[in-house]
Amino acid sequence: MFNNPLESFHNTVAEAKAEREQLDRLLTVSSPRELLLLVLVLVLLAALIVWLVFGVLDRNIATNATVLERSVSADRSNKFVGLQTHWSTELISNVKVGMPVKIDPVNGQERSVTIRGKIRSIVSSHVSEELPVAGRIPIPFIWFQITVNPDDDLLSYTDSECRLIIQLGRQSPLQLIGKNLL
Repeated sequence: MFNNPLESFHNTVAEAKAEREQLDRLLTVSSPRELLLLVLVLVLLAALIVWLVFGVLDRNIATNATVLERSVSADRSNKFVGLQTHWSTELISNVKVGMPVKIDPVNGQERSVTIRGKIRSIVSSHVSEELPVAGRIPIPFIWFQITVNPDDDLLSYTDSECRLIIQLGRQSPLQLIGKNLL
């Protein structure tokens, strides 16, 4: 006639115990395939963590540039290339004198020689060749002078478009993620 409160409590405990045993069976690794899969996932997770902390990423900035001048040092030991590019001021803060660069020809040109060198000087100018258009601010141009190998042929590069790739250095993935998130 009356519900026994102890009986419902016992039923609840019995059901919970059955559920716990069922969960234990689900969490138990019973076959070698499951064990192999679990070990593989743990190894991949450990490798990812090690790579995030100790791995290295090369960082580059690439832009289109125009070769405007070439010159040779007084003792003929170095050649210099003057390049002009339009760049935002946020990017220029990452670039320092002495950084390695590559100058690649733009696609469609007959030459395919990549010139390697180092940045000798950087000059930023906020005066643009373009007049400001309504709602558009002219982007400042940056003048790079780059020291290159004296044996490189620069005659075909004068007044031509090229791809300037500045190598910013190496950084761990964790530092890069932290820098971008913070």
